[in-house]
Amino acid sequence: MGLPQNIIEAFPKIIPIKKPDYLFKGIPDPFWISGFISGDVSFNLKIGSSATISIGVRVQLRFGIGLHIRELDVIKGLAAYFNLLYPLTPKSIEVSNVKYKNITTTSKVVDF
Repeated sequence: MGLPQNIIEAFPKIIPIKKPDYLFKGIPDPFWISGFISGDVSFNLKIGSSATISIGVRVQLRFGIGLHIRELDVIKGLAAYFNLLYPLTPKSIEVSNVKYKNITTTSKVVDF
C-alpha cells in the first residue's frame, strides 16, 4: 500500500511510519457497544411473504454490521457478547471450533 506517488512528490520531507496493528481485546462494557453501533451499524425493515403466518406477510427488523475482514475479531466479540454461539447453519461460520450464527465473510468483508 503506502502513499500515492503524487503525495510523495508533493511532500518529499514526510517520513512515513508503520501504522501499529490493532488488537481487539474484547468488549469492556455495554457502553462500548453503544458507542460502536452509533457509527458502524445499520438498521432496516424487511417485509416479505410468509406461508407460515396467518396474514401471509412477515416483518423483520434487522440490525447489521459490515466491516473489513481484518475486523473479524470485533464481530466475533459482538457475537460472543450477545451469546450468539449456535450450531452451524447455512448463515454461520466456524472459527477455531467456535460456531458463530449470522456471520458471513468474503475475502475482504465480514458481515454480522
